[in-house]
Amino acid sequence: MKKILVIGVGLISEPLINYLLNSEGIFLTAVDKTTKKAEQLLANSANGKVVKLDFACEKEKLNLLVSQNDLVVSLLPPPFHPEIAKLCLKHNKNLVTCSYVSDAMQTFDAEAKQKGLVFLNEVGLDPGIDHISAMKIIKKLQAKGGKILDFYSYCGGIPAPKSALNPFCYKFSWSPRGVVSAASSNGTFLKNGVAETVENKELFTKTSLVEIPNFGCLETYINRSSLPYIEKYGIEGVQNLYRGTLRYVGWSETWNTIVNLGLISESEVFDCSKLTKTDYLASLTKIPKNELREKLPKFLGYPIFSDALKRLEWLGFFSEEPIQIPEGNRIDVFTSVLLEKLSYKENEEDLTVLYHKFVVDFGTYREKITSTLIDYGVPDKVSSMAKLVGLTAGISAKLVACEKIKTFGVQIPVLPEIYEPILAELEKNGVCFEEQSVIFND
Repeated sequence: MKKILVIGVGLISEPLINYLLNSEGIFLTAVDKTTKKAEQLLANSANGKVVKLDFACEKEKLNLLVSQNDLVVSLLPPPFHPEIAKLCLKHNKNLVTCSYVSDAMQTFDAEAKQKGLVFLNEVGLDPGIDHISAMKIIKKLQAKGGKILDFYSYCGGIPAPKSALNPFCYKFSWSPRGVVSAASSNGTFLKNGVAETVENKELFTKTSLVEIPNFGCLETYINRSSLPYIEKYGIEGVQNLYRGTLRYVGWSETWNTIVNLGLISESEVFDCSKLTKTDYLASLTKIPKNELREKLPKFLGYPIFSDALKRLEWLGFFSEEPIQIPEGNRIDVFTSVLLEKLSYKENEEDLTVLYHKFVVDFGTYREKITSTLIDYGVPDKVSSMAKLVGLTAGISAKLVACEKIKTFGVQIPVLPEIYEPILAELEKNGVCFEEQSVIFND
């Protein structure tokens, strides 16, 4: 019996927990500081239990739990992963996360290898399924003698069209702070063999439209740095490499306004107990609140009929609506406003779009290959985001716990030993891509 410890029971945990509970030879311990959801998921399960744990305060209890299990799945926010990794090294336990490999996580690589441990990261959706599906195609093309010239990869979790009825055409199917954090990052991509960097303050001014097969046009902006994936994917010599986030058209104009207003910049903590939204915006812009509607367009250099300003109005920033948290920095305040307005309601449906586009040189001809995943959630049951992230992480955890992966150290799913069995199991669970190919002369 393999023992798996899942730390953090949140938005994407249900498919992961269900998958592991339905797997033979696994005993699951789910821990969180609030146990209501975990208790619902593990109710009447003979091969699972729930433990209440405050990660920040109960260090010894966490230490004991890690020591009692074979593998830890950390679903905590990324800054907590290094602390969990240290405990895994201390007790010789394997680790799985859905998050990008941070510099701090990478420092554990040598010791994990020495101890014969697998620290498998980036096994969610993006990152995760994007790597897995891309590597399948890349290896197949390279085996045929092809050289990857262009690779564009786009992913987005958005509301299904029938549920995208607010002015943002967006709702949160994963951590709002994760969305805000991604919007605060620089981006780097490769264009005609030359690296280009987009500073975070310009992130939403460098956008384009992408035509998704059998869906339509979406807007894209750069998702962090694409350059490390030249080596990770083994596509040296690629001329164009771009990893982008997908949203409905209009998103970037509004978020550029949000950045320009400083709504998501780092700041001191505010006392919000008596602040209204218009008080708050007036304090940031130094415009008297009774003059905001009139002077904010000029302050931003926008026409008075700007759609971005209409979306700010819809969020309540020209109203006396109170801030819903007692205190917080700018990111905390803005995240609370977004959660208030952009959460899924009953019967609403989310959607995931993942789209790869390759151009490959075979010497005498070239080939354009596209691979598309369009996945809808089930309203009031499981979101597409939760399914794709949680299921991928669950499959990965089972593979590592059952010693099916023997490449040690800090890993991401770019090796056949890792991505092939994950992809095969995803396909069994209905996660399938549609591929199209067009051959043309140079």
